[in-house]
Amino acid sequence: MIETVRLVNFISHGDTTLDLDEGVNIFIGKNGAGKSSVIDAITYALYGEHTREQAKNLVKRGASSGGVSVRFTLGNKEYLAERRFGKAGSLESGVLRELSGGARVIVQGERKQFGESMTSKASEIIGLDYDKMRVSTVVQQGELDQIIRYSPKDFKELINGVIGIDRLDIAFSNSSDAITGFRQHLRNDCGFDDTEIEQVENMKADRQTRKDEADTKLHSLAQELAGLKSREELVKNDLTSYELMKSKLGQLEARRRDLTTYVEEQRKQLKAELLSLKEDLDMANRYLEQASRKEDIEAKENEYNSKESTLSETQKHIRGELSELKPLQVQLEEYGKDITDTKKKIEVSGRKISDLEPQIANLASIQKPCEELQEVLEEQTKRLNKSILDSTDRKGSIKVQFENYVKIRDAGVCPTCDRPFSSSEISNKIGAKEEELKVVDGELDGYAKSLQLTQSLLKDRRSYDQAQERLTGLLEKKEGHEGDVQSNEGKLKELLTKQERVSSRLGRREELEDSLSKADADLAATKKLQKQVQNEKANLHTALSWLAEHKISSQDDLEKLGEEKNTLQKVIGGIPTDISKAPVGSLAIDSFSQGIVSDILTLQTETVSYDESRHAELQSDFTEIGRRLQDKAREQGSLAKELETAKAELLTLTQAEAKLSRASRYVKLFETIRADLFNRDGALATSLRSWALKQISSKASEYIRNFGVGLSMITLQEGRREVDIECYGASGTVDVASMSGGEKVAVALALRFAMASLMSKGRVDFIILDEPTAHLDVDRRKSLVKLISDFNSSPESVSLSQIIVITHDSEIFEDSEVNALFRFESSPEGTIVVKS
Repeated sequence: MIETVRLVNFISHGDTTLDLDEGVNIFIGKNGAGKSSVIDAITYALYGEHTREQAKNLVKRGASSGGVSVRFTLGNKEYLAERRFGKAGSLESGVLRELSGGARVIVQGERKQFGESMTSKASEIIGLDYDKMRVSTVVQQGELDQIIRYSPKDFKELINGVIGIDRLDIAFSNSSDAITGFRQHLRNDCGFDDTEIEQVENMKADRQTRKDEADTKLHSLAQELAGLKSREELVKNDLTSYELMKSKLGQLEARRRDLTTYVEEQRKQLKAELLSLKEDLDMANRYLEQASRKEDIEAKENEYNSKESTLSETQKHIRGELSELKPLQVQLEEYGKDITDTKKKIEVSGRKISDLEPQIANLASIQKPCEELQEVLEEQTKRLNKSILDSTDRKGSIKVQFENYVKIRDAGVCPTCDRPFSSSEISNKIGAKEEELKVVDGELDGYAKSLQLTQSLLKDRRSYDQAQERLTGLLEKKEGHEGDVQSNEGKLKELLTKQERVSSRLGRREELEDSLSKADADLAATKKLQKQVQNEKANLHTALSWLAEHKISSQDDLEKLGEEKNTLQKVIGGIPTDISKAPVGSLAIDSFSQGIVSDILTLQTETVSYDESRHAELQSDFTEIGRRLQDKAREQGSLAKELETAKAELLTLTQAEAKLSRASRYVKLFETIRADLFNRDGALATSLRSWALKQISSKASEYIRNFGVGLSMITLQEGRREVDIECYGASGTVDVASMSGGEKVAVALALRFAMASLMSKGRVDFIILDEPTAHLDVDRRKSLVKLISDFNSSPESVSLSQIIVITHDSEIFEDSEVNALFRFESSPEGTIVVKS
């Protein structure tokens, strides 16, 4: 039995707690008031399932999180299931507890990878999964008496679904898939299935033949390869000798090129040395002449440096005096600016005082009204405003009633319970409300006129108060402006005195500026002469550095350079003009070139027997033998691969043949089991359905007798393709089609209760009827109410302890005997539930 359901930010509920009673619990409210949300809260808490399509639809608009909890009992144990979700509706936490004997956590969350599933554990404890609970304990809108309007064929399918026989159809289909899958597994494993054993045997014979042929070819090919390798070794030795001689011929040409290049480079280097020596002689003559002027240049430098120092000191002294006068000029300009600003401020403050005087005189002339009349008028204003608000609210209430009566008159029946109304009764009520509206409109008009007169009388008092506040403010402003004028006049007098003192000190500035200009011109001329001397000194330093680097200090040193030049000219003249045509021996101009000439003569002796045509012939033979060896090696590899493939395939086919032989026996056995057990009309399904029909018939008969509608028994009779409902009364068989509306509702309820009892195996003892009055006529509605109201008076109905009825039909249970009545209403904050 469900004891408590709590919904927090769930669909339309902000924070709702429902404490359900044993027996009959009625949920009443308009469509959209949040009644059916309770079903979703129960299934979400237990199984994490709901009917709102997307998880985000569970979250109340504007909420960042929410959750639900359900406290329920099974036997003598009490449990609590809770789930919480985030803003997008995704599950954040879940826990299932046993509360009996102290709270104990059974499972948390949905961590199926760790073997923890709140949904699976709840299904195990309750004995129903989500789908079975939706079929057995929750009767959807419009489906209450649908059960007795099914055709016999459709009713049989319903029974199959209730007791799970339809799953045999799935098993029957899945078993075919299992055979197909098993054969696919065989093909994945060994490439064949049990229907291809003969094909495997033929392939084995073919692979054995291919293996024998490859063995024979490989033996013959090995002999050919041995002969080719022996001949390849002989040709290779001869070819190596010729390759060595050809390599030495290359070395010979390289040494000849080395000799020619070296001699040519040496001649160029000697010519460059001769040219450099000639240039050194010219530079030495020029730099010796510059070195002779050293003392004259140093004297000029000392003279110009002394003059530059004296002028710099004079310039510095004059600038110091001018810098002392510069702040006085800036200060004089600032005094002038401050004097101008102060005069403007005095002028502005005077104008403001002149502007304020006529306003002050005008405000001071306003006289004060009577204070006693002011208090009376303010109290009268409060009373009139309250009367207007009260009449406006009463007018709105009357207008809503008037519009509701108009809707009822247009429809002819009550919009919620379909009860008809007489036109005269409604017209009288509409006329009464129209008269009430006219009376209220008259009251509002009178109040408005009185309020207008009262506010007019109050206006004089407000004008006086505002004038006094304005007068006080203007007097304060005038006093402030007068203080500003007095302060600024004193400041102006002080600034004029300071300005006069600074002007007298600035008279000597022009004389100092003329002296500074003359000192600047003399210094610039001196620096120009200094630069010329510095250039001469730099040239002198260059000359002295060059002479010191080349160790030249006199004319004797110049004569030695001349002798070196003549020696180089003789060496260059001894080198042949055309080096490429000169004899090798004539190019030995030094020890290095003599070594190269010796190498060339040795290589000429070692390569005299080289024959280029014989070398080409040996290369061709060696290439041909290598090509034939590669062809034979590839052929040998191909045959070896073919042999290994044949061996591997032969082994695979042998193993596959053994597996397929065993699999064939298993498939035949499985097909026999499938035909006998999984067929919905087989012995197992027929026996299970017969047992279930007897259980439903027995339980439905108990309920129908307790309902007291004159029926004593309900039996379900199975035919070949259908199940018929047979009902019995005091006079025998009663045809369902001929029953009254109340009898049909009783039969439908009895069958629903019996099916719920069967599917729950006696563990779940509640049923939920969602909008059971939908599509029922007036008589059937009354019968349904009576049956549900009499539920508690049936002592034999022990397998169901609780019925929950959800309906928007607010009147049908008003006077019924029920255990708890919950009223659901919509509000801006969400669903409001009141229990009575």
